[in-house]
Amino acid sequence: MTIDPSGYVTVVLDGCTHRPKLKPPPERGSLQWCPPCSMYRTVKDSGTVHYKVKCLLCSLSRTFDRGVRLAAEQLIAQHRAKYPEHTLVLMNGYRVERVIEPDSDGQQPLDSGAPPY
Repeated sequence: MTIDPSGYVTVVLDGCTHRPKLKPPPERGSLQWCPPCSMYRTVKDSGTVHYKVKCLLCSLSRTFDRGVRLAAEQLIAQHRAKYPEHTLVLMNGYRVERVIEPDSDGQQPLDSGAPPY
């Protein structure tokens, strides 16, 4: 399962190796037409319960399988410890679940007085 920025979701179909991109994502167990196979297939995985962590200021972007939200939260904590000024987004499928903003307590304001020399 992968999530395209345009909202299309790559689904896994039962009985074939093709991975069509659909929008909106179908529910698991529903029937979908597979054009290369020329037949209907059952949707095994629609990608709606996967977690994704994305940083808005660097290249961090990781996708986690269902049931491993704890691993996504641990990655957020590790990235925030190393880069406290970065903004992180936690997505559940294609829905934004949480936005983690940078803390303002660790930064010093610029002094508008005389230069430090």
